[in-house]
Amino acid sequence: MGLNAELNLKSQTGAWIVAVQRGEEIFANPSSDFVLNEGDMIVMLGKRDEIEKAIEFLDEI
Repeated sequence: MGLNAELNLKSQTGAWIVAVQRGEEIFANPSSDFVLNEGDMIVMLGKRDEIEKAIEFLDEI
């Protein structure tokens, strides 16, 4: 189970996280135990409205 399943992001918003960049390091398809940190750059796939919902959703957690 990956980070997307833990957050239930796709069912909540329609978008999903495909990678996270932390500094110079890139984590493709982050696992369920991956912890997002402030300053991480998230790469998501989805339609524009799904991405906007995902951003709102992630801002609330």
